[in-house]
Amino acid sequence: MDLRQQGQDQLVQGRGRHDHDLHLRRRREPPAAAEPFRHDQLHLRLAGAGPHGVRPRLGDHDQRLRPGTRTTNITYTPEGKPEHITDPRNKTTILAYNPSGDLTSVKDPLNHETTFGYDDLGRRTSVTDALNHTTSTLYDDRGHVTRITSPDLTHTDFAYDAGGRRTSVTDPLGRKTSYVYDTYGRLMAVVDPAGGTTRYSYDLMGNLTSLTDANSHTTSFEYDAYNRVKKVTYPGGAYESFTYDSAGRLATRVDRKNVTTTYGYDVLSRLTSKTYSDGTPPVSYTYDDAGRLLTAGNGTDNLTWTYDLAGQLLTEASTKNGSTTAYTYDERGNPLSVSLGGSVYVTYAYDDASRLTTMTRGANAFGLGYADGIPGSIHAVSWRGRTVQ
Repeated sequence: MDLRQQGQDQLVQGRGRHDHDLHLRRRREPPAAAEPFRHDQLHLRLAGAGPHGVRPRLGDHDQRLRPGTRTTNITYTPEGKPEHITDPRNKTTILAYNPSGDLTSVKDPLNHETTFGYDDLGRRTSVTDALNHTTSTLYDDRGHVTRITSPDLTHTDFAYDAGGRRTSVTDPLGRKTSYVYDTYGRLMAVVDPAGGTTRYSYDLMGNLTSLTDANSHTTSFEYDAYNRVKKVTYPGGAYESFTYDSAGRLATRVDRKNVTTTYGYDVLSRLTSKTYSDGTPPVSYTYDDAGRLLTAGNGTDNLTWTYDLAGQLLTEASTKNGSTTAYTYDERGNPLSVSLGGSVYVTYAYDDASRLTTMTRGANAFGLGYADGIPGSIHAVSWRGRTVQ
């Protein structure tokens, strides 16, 4: 993996997802409880410290959540439910409710309306789009979904055991997948429509210890005292192993090629470094006050990122090839253009519902047309003067 890919992985991780090297980290309670946070009516953090004793600074949320450059106005019903949502381009979405407070309709800025139906228990039973295409849902006496019927009247059926666990799913073609559980409610086997069986086993703590697929290939898992994965053994005998620091963060990973990756973090538990046992150059990361990735470097290439007040990526630069990629956005946050080295590479245009209508690259334009009444339903595609409907 080159530095650009590693930087992008870490950029994604900073937005709430794990990077490739952290995908096996299991969630657990920290060794020492953190001081509870207090929040205001907007659920913004007011006070409290994290597990490392770090307290957020006054104004952190303003920087991330109140950029002040775009305004979305919302009006509410007397019951406090959103009724009119007007975006920064003054386009309004209208929501309606029944006396029980259930959402009954959503009308977008193009006057496309989706309606929702409910039973006497408040369970959603139907969704109908602006072209009168309806998807309906049936329930049993315990509230479990038993059938979903599509607009073309095909349906998917679901069955459950006495404990409410789903025991089978039958698709519109009649293909049935079955599920088997033990007395503790743990999934023990899945039987696919062809009769193949995938089996699962667990330890006394409920951790998955092995998975055997329909071809009798077994992957096994071992755990430490905190129920974190410490070893994964794959079919054929190859394995990966993991260790963790005192805060529960992934400290080392030994992959199937016996290369050890060591991870370093700052006091906010953000990944700051990766080092490798095979001589691969180490990688370092830095962040801004809002937790966004600013730099990633390995001595050969250094990547930098900048953002606007709304947290949108503005530029990405590489010292290795001397290039800078720049991005612009409209008032709603939709991408408008991508520029490479100061020259516009591609531009985008949207309709009032923020649907992509045109993507232009040089002299070539790719267009999308939408069926009336169905947000997101593509009706026509045009490219280089030719249109397909």
